[in-house]
Amino acid sequence: MECFSSGYALLKWPEEFDVIFLDIQMERPDGMETARLLRQRDNHSLLVFVTVLKECDFGPTAPLVSDEKGGCTRPVSFRKRDYSHHS
Repeated sequence: MECFSSGYALLKWPEEFDVIFLDIQMERPDGMETARLLRQRDNHSLLVFVTVLKECDFGPTAPLVSDEKGGCTRPVSFRKRDYSHHS
């Protein structure tokens, strides 16, 4: 596992990853632009976009996260489970 401080630092890395988590608001280039540049290089890593934004318009990069590519553009919510009935 590697951690990069910016999109440029990730783009300089010579190896491909199985999964890349991209913060949409990361340092230049942002996560969406970094994803576009990775795909231009024919990088086949699974891209997971994260953000603290409640709403996000993926705009012209939407094909990067479309359902046909296995992406999910909806916010994920976590429900607290009630385990009180388990002993």
